[in-house]
Amino acid sequence: MDTNEWILNNKKICMCKGITRKTIVDAIKKGAHTLDDVAIKTGCGTGACHGTRCDDPVEELLKEFPGE
Repeated sequence: MDTNEWILNNKKICMCKGITRKTIVDAIKKGAHTLDDVAIKTGCGTGACHGTRCDDPVEELLKEFPGE
């Protein structure tokens, strides 16, 4: 794994809970198809901000990995 890939995978999407992009992508690949699914599988969006900072990036990831 090169440095850029490592940085991308470990980028924090949910700052409140410290959840990384890789964790969210893995959840999507394992069947999370909505924000609620991602929240249930990862806890993303359930922190202090209630998703105000992470909902948009998660929606983008859901579009980037549709139906996986």
